[in-house]
Amino acid sequence: MSLIISEELNPTQKKQLNQVMILFGFVLIDDKKSRMIEKIKSAIIELVRYSEEQLKSNLSEHITSQLNHDYNHLSNLFSEVEGTTME
Repeated sequence: MSLIISEELNPTQKKQLNQVMILFGFVLIDDKKSRMIEKIKSAIIELVRYSEEQLKSNLSEHITSQLNHDYNHLSNLFSEVEGTTME
């Protein structure tokens, strides 16, 4: 689930929003790297949990097609931020 805020929040508003979101089990993602990591995780979760047919290509091809980015870039970014590989 995503919530997109159309206007810029000041630091106080951002802090208040983050506190409320934490109460409901959500986190505020406000930088490009974190947004991409969440997209990668969502693509993998969707593939594993909701795919009714077997994956016809390997993970790298699936991630690349879902996110329209080079797999090496995505893999390196994921490893850098998460401290582990996507596999």
